[in-house]
Order: sequence, then structure tokens, then C-alpha cells
Amino acid sequence: VAASGLPALADDSGIEIDALDGAPGVYTADWAETENGRDFMQAMTRAWNEVQASDARPPYPARFNACLCIAWPDGHHEMILGVAPGTLSWPPRGEHGFGYDPMFVPDAGDGRTFGEMPHAEKEALSHRTDAFNRLKTVFTGDPT
Repeated sequence: VAASGLPALADDSGIEIDALDGAPGVYTADWAETENGRDFMQAMTRAWNEVQASDARPPYPARFNACLCIAWPDGHHEMILGVAPGTLSWPPRGEHGFGYDPMFVPDAGDGRTFGEMPHAEKEALSHRTDAFNRLKTVFTGDPT
């Protein structure tokens, strides 16, 4: 913002698992880190194993969250949150998407994981779409 004099937009997202008190949350990608890059099968396995070690019983509620922050040249900023609620499923299913998509079944879906949905279907239900739709209301005042 300071260098360009223009608004700046940043985003981050992650998965929160109720049985893990919201973990991995902001550490979603960190759970996948290895010496050779990110391994999301490792991350999903860790998440599932920790859920199983908890005292939680199925269904296992979880949600993907997206946070957008827009910073304005006048110094104010706005944060917009988007959410896709759902549950965890094991074993992972589907080849689409990335990250934890193969183990996440959105509440608004038809029982398939995000990993089983083609991109357009997943995006219609995603936390990022929810966040960007909310961001549009910042500019237009229209929630549609």
C-alpha cells in the first residue's frame, strides 16, 4: 500500500477441526511440511490420527476458513471471513483439489468430499467463494 498508493489484498485459509480444538488452523500448511516439500497425505493422516486419539465421536465437525484483508491507502483495513462448514471423512477420497480436500465433506454438498468434486462444484461451496462474496458487499452493499 505504501509503495504503490493502491489498495492491497491478502488472503490465508486453513482447516479447523473441532476434535482438535481448532487445529491445525493457522498451521494447516505447516502440518504438511517435510524436507522434500509439502505432503498433504501426511498432514491428513496426522489430523485423522489425532482425531482418533481424542475423545471425540463421529461425526467429526470441521470447517475451512478463509480470511481476506484489504488494506487501503488511507491506513484503514478490513478483514473478511469466509467459512465452509463440514465434517471429516476417512479414508481420503478424490483426486481433485488440494490439501485436505479429500477428507472434507462440506455440509452444503451431497456427501462427496471436496476432493471428489470438480473445481466448479467445489468453488461454489468453498470458504474462499464465501469470503469473496462477502468482500463484494464491502464494495457494492449487495449481498448477492
